[in-house]
Amino acid sequence: MTWITFEEGHGEAAALGERHLHAAATLGDRLEAHESLTVAAICFVHAGRYGAAQRAAAEATREARDLSPHRGLHAAAAATIALARSGRFDELRASTSTVLELAAAEGERICPTGLMAIAGRCLVLHETGDPGAPDALALLRGLAPTASPLGGWGYAVAEIVRPLVPADETERRLASGASRAGAGTQVNRLRAELPLVALLGDWERLEPLLVRARELAAPAGAPALAWIADWAEGVQLAAAGREADALELALPACAALDARGEAYTGARLCADLLARLSGPDAAAPAARNAARLEALGARASAAAVRARMAAAGR
Repeated sequence: MTWITFEEGHGEAAALGERHLHAAATLGDRLEAHESLTVAAICFVHAGRYGAAQRAAAEATREARDLSPHRGLHAAAAATIALARSGRFDELRASTSTVLELAAAEGERICPTGLMAIAGRCLVLHETGDPGAPDALALLRGLAPTASPLGGWGYAVAEIVRPLVPADETERRLASGASRAGAGTQVNRLRAELPLVALLGDWERLEPLLVRARELAAPAGAPALAWIADWAEGVQLAAAGREADALELALPACAALDARGEAYTGARLCADLLARLSGPDAAAPAARNAARLEALGARASAAAVRARMAAAGR
């Protein structure tokens, strides 16, 4: 019922999350109760209720310690969904600490949810400068080649790892995504596709994506999609030399994402935009952006912003 409802959009996600929490508290089967906790986290993220999602994921992580390794991967996937967009990297690092060992043990039997857990581990190791980040990414690529179908998880994995992989890899993951065409699937795809296409500078392809994202955002219960579209249009304006207009449109969009609970999404997109600006108006936002990323624990992104500032003499 949850996945069918998501195909109509995310407007009922909060109510579904509450139902899953109730199920988790009342089911006699511990495995089913644990699955309800992990799905509750997903529901609350779709509803923009990140605090509730993080509490559900934390409970799933605690309970997984007494369950199977497979349930440990599901708990880490829930933590990835609940924590990555918010930039809570200390918690994400702790919640995914055993993921690589569990995934290696599962091997080719690993499910798409487990692959989402690996993606979260890849992101946190990359952003915190851990030397194990390349090995984690190699494991993800080995278990989930870019052409492998991951169902609805393919778009989410593509979004999570976009900051640390080449654009063509993200493109291939999008091409192998879900076959469903409902509103929820479209939201998930557009969240990954809009940044990719904007940063590639493919304006002909971007235009219909902007239209669709703005049409879909309100009825699908996904306001973040409209803000990501505003940011993408800001990148287009920057490429046209209209840097002041780009900042005027994109910076409030990034701030809105932050206010909704997606601090890392907003800060990372802001960094991607500022990397394409050269005028003096970008200096102060770039300094604030680097500080914001550093505060979140996204040290790799913060260092990249500061390196570009130094190269530009800011």
